This record gives sequence, C-alpha cells and structure tokens, in this order.
Amino acid sequence: MGSLYALGVGMRRRVRRQDLVTAVRWGLKEAGELSEIITITRKRDQPSGKALVEIGRRFGIPVRFVEKLADHTPSDSRARDLLGAPGSVCEGVLITHGYEIVRPKRTFGNTVTAALGWKRYRK
Repeated sequence: MGSLYALGVGMRRRVRRQDLVTAVRWGLKEAGELSEIITITRKRDQPSGKALVEIGRRFGIPVRFVEKLADHTPSDSRARDLLGAPGSVCEGVLITHGYEIVRPKRTFGNTVTAALGWKRYRK
C-alpha cells in the first residue's frame, strides 16, 4: 500500500499568481510530493484556472478540474453562495474524490485557499 497527497484549491477569479505558488509550495512542504492539484471545473477557462495549470506544470503536478463537491466539509466559505453547497471548495474537492483532510483550509494572500488531502492506494 502506498499513499497519495493532493492539494485542493479554491481561488478568486482575479487570483494573485504568487498566492497560488505559495499554496503549492506549502502543499509540497507539508506532504513531500503531491499527486495532483484539484479545483472546480468552472475555473478551467478563467485566468485563475489557466494560471493554476501553468504553475502545476512548472512543479510537475497535474491539475484536475472537477464538477462535484462533497455535501459537507469541515470549514464553511463562499462555496455556499457560489455553488449552493455548504463547506469550502478546497476541502470539498478533496473529500469528494476520496481524500481525507490532513491539513485543513488555509488562506494564502487574499485570493487562494488550499487544503491538503491524503488517501491510500494499492500498488
């Protein structure tokens, strides 16, 4: 059995690139390595999503865009207003895809939130 760490990211439309870089570096420092970065699909064509993909490439980490969020997350945020779901985007994308939250939502600058998730896998 091995384990995978992923970084769940929530971000504003006009994200500061440095906030994204800082969040990814935090995830790498905490986990050692990241198997993926996960955020919501609606960010894919926004400048924030494109910046995240570029930063992921720079660090050699794939970015996955997902539609669905968990119904409940440990933290609450703007997800309730934006998506009609309670909780936070960064934790919700992780929980929905089988990750256990090992480092809860944290804010980077005023444009990015990130959480770290972990799950086991069979080799």
